[in-house]
Amino acid sequence: MKKMTLLSLGIISFSALTLGAPAAFADTTTPEAESEATVLFSANDDGEEVVEPPVEGGGEGGVVDPEGSDGNNGDGNASFNIAWVSNFRFNEKNDLGQDVPIKLNGNGMQLWAKGTKLTLKHKDAADSVYENIPNFIQVVDNRGKLSGWNVSVSASNFTGKDENDVVSTLNGAVLSLNQPVLSGPEGVAAPSAFANKLELGADAATLMSADAALKAGTGSWTMKFGEEEQTSVAYKTLVDGTGVKLDIPAKAQPKAGVPYKSTLTWILSDGPAS
Repeated sequence: MKKMTLLSLGIISFSALTLGAPAAFADTTTPEAESEATVLFSANDDGEEVVEPPVEGGGEGGVVDPEGSDGNNGDGNASFNIAWVSNFRFNEKNDLGQDVPIKLNGNGMQLWAKGTKLTLKHKDAADSVYENIPNFIQVVDNRGKLSGWNVSVSASNFTGKDENDVVSTLNGAVLSLNQPVLSGPEGVAAPSAFANKLELGADAATLMSADAALKAGTGSWTMKFGEEEQTSVAYKTLVDGTGVKLDIPAKAQPKAGVPYKSTLTWILSDGPAS
């Protein structure tokens, strides 16, 4: 019986409110309402690392195929990493993929690195293969922190061992990066970078730096080295005699048959360079 009483009161109250309320909406000819559209993001820490083609006419980005590419990626994750950086090769290759030795000149030599190779895998299309393109480094920042970043690079001496295991060093040899070209997402402030030439050595040098105050450097940013030209392929390739240079003075006295190598260390750090 108590339940019935509450129900009856509810009916009476509703009926009274309906009948007694003024017609507040009767004169409103343009009703308004508000709704919301919401979205929330997180850093893409565990996604696939996509590399964008570093050349004009390169098409869509994809996942690097290490077997068909010459370089390495960093040990970060998909949201903040050195997505790819080229190895620098100064020798031509023969049909077996072996280095063709360069004829010595004891008076000193100036060598230019050959173009690099990059193969990108796509989910719904055939692989994209790029040959003889400018050597490059690509950085990705998809953290959503807007804190900026910087890239530094250092290079060890060129050393190698002869057939008797005797170490030989190219004393005074200088590796340099030239004619940098920087590209990234449209509408985002670009990182600052060196102008024309950067000589590498044991001390780390700043390659590029994204300013947090400008919210610079978000997304994928590529720095390639050297000039490009349009050839018979769909994308532009490296112009010989541009890009990455190795100056070898006479005093270096390179030995024939020694495979010299320098190790480059590229470091991507949170926050712009100080």
